[in-house]
Amino acid sequence: MIEGPIAPAGDDETRRLIREALDSTMMVEAGAGTGKTRALVERVVWLVMADRRIERIAAITFTEKAAAELKDRVRFGLETAPSEYEAKRDLLEEALASLDRAQISTIHSFGQALLRAFAPEAGIDPSFTVVDEVAAERRFRERWRVYLESLASDESAGRVVDRAMGLGMTPADFEDLAKDLAEKAELAPFFTNNALRP
Repeated sequence: MIEGPIAPAGDDETRRLIREALDSTMMVEAGAGTGKTRALVERVVWLVMADRRIERIAAITFTEKAAAELKDRVRFGLETAPSEYEAKRDLLEEALASLDRAQISTIHSFGQALLRAFAPEAGIDPSFTVVDEVAAERRFRERWRVYLESLASDESAGRVVDRAMGLGMTPADFEDLAKDLAEKAELAPFFTNNALRP
């Protein structure tokens, strides 16, 4: 197991460590164009040759474009593994056949796959969809408008709002609080149980 940062070494030695230190967890930090993707592809190929199933390997990136490119490069790496590894050809071909089941994806796709796989344990519908930011804002604004209209006839809510505004809260503060609570629903009971009393 490699502990701490890898001391600067020749580029070849660093690449060898990334490729071959398969029982080590490491972080590779380098600038653009330095070969990080190539090193990651080589590590995946070496993991496969060490009899690690491709669907048990996760390679996570930030954009769909980068994930698609990474998967293509892994495919190419598995197809063109050097001939000296011919004894591992069965493992490489099995990985190629299973490549579509590999978690070579964005962090969002990886998270969705985990949530779907453990939906009952997480208490969510496995057929959930991810709402984009614009649609989420639109849905929030509609729910907020309906909620405010429902408060119009609630005298106790009116007193609480008056008291909060007397303490310096603005309508924008109420909306910000509502957004925060919508994102962190687990906090709502705290506020409900400790509501301001007129």
